[in-house]
Amino acid sequence: MPKYLSKIKNEIEDEYNLVREMQIEEQNEKDRQKFLMPEAERQELIAALKKKWETLHHQFQEKTHYLMPLDTIGKKNRMDALTREMDVLENDIKKLQKNFIFVDTTQPSSVW
Repeated sequence: MPKYLSKIKNEIEDEYNLVREMQIEEQNEKDRQKFLMPEAERQELIAALKKKWETLHHQFQEKTHYLMPLDTIGKKNRMDALTREMDVLENDIKKLQKNFIFVDTTQPSSVW
């Protein structure tokens, strides 16, 4: 094999190694930014979400048990908003029921 080909081959291999090292370092950095949520914090969060859901459910029941007709768009929108928010809370509670919850600090937090 000619010398220039072996030299080019070695350069390409060195570049591949450099890229692999960079990818490994990047993955390690991402892994350092993730951590397991403590069990106490997870239980506290679940309790807070359940309390919020109970409050919304109470509001929902008040609106439905007064037998007020949903004759205006505003009333319908408020009922829809309550049911949507309760559904979101139920989904969040289900997600938190898993044994291991990892927190990713690289993702932007969603505030609502």
